[in-house]
Amino acid sequence: MKRLFAFTLCAAALACLGYAYAEGEGEEAKAPPADPVKEAVTHIDAGKAALLEGNTEAALDHLQRAIGLIQAGMQKRLEAFMPAAPAGFLKGEVNTNSGSWGSGEQAVQITTVSCDYTREGEDESGMTVGVEFSNSPQIYESMKAMVEMYDSPEFRAAMAANPDMTLEKVEGGGFTGWLTVNKGESAQIVAIAKGLLVQINVSTDDAAVAKTFWAALDHKGLASAVSGK
Repeated sequence: MKRLFAFTLCAAALACLGYAYAEGEGEEAKAPPADPVKEAVTHIDAGKAALLEGNTEAALDHLQRAIGLIQAGMQKRLEAFMPAAPAGFLKGEVNTNSGSWGSGEQAVQITTVSCDYTREGEDESGMTVGVEFSNSPQIYESMKAMVEMYDSPEFRAAMAANPDMTLEKVEGGGFTGWLTVNKGESAQIVAIAKGLLVQINVSTDDAAVAKTFWAALDHKGLASAVSGK
């Protein structure tokens, strides 16, 4: 009886993972992958129905599953636009992460895709360039306000008074942002477009390297990965 019960549990677990046995062949066959968009919509509809029925536990479960599917799809789309290493650099592993921070109406949903690049022939102590794509409706609004602040004459005048910092506007494919160079320290590009934040962080103050990585991006493709347009 114990062995039969254990086998039943294994069979149930395999079924949940989308496996099926080929009839008459005794071989494992994977079920065709579900369409993540349709699956997310199904969970949204089920969550809405559960909420209207007063079943908040089921509603939360379905809606959280829908968010997870949407974020996973976003990760794949953004990952495809992480650029190849420019000449003289080596590309590291692409990392993806999605999650929710906070609770209630203040909860922040964020999806990030990042990659570190190193200069050929140098060890970890040499120049590194980090490229990161972030999608979060809440964070996007705050970053949009920051980019707009950088564009104000008053702010630019204040920055111009600092001899150790330079600002330069960057644009392309619907993106707008700024290249900030801290002399003797670092260079960074922060740009936004249609809900997407792009950051390029150079571990030295080499503005030319930051611009090289900026030029390597498919700006229009990145913007469309988020907006669908």
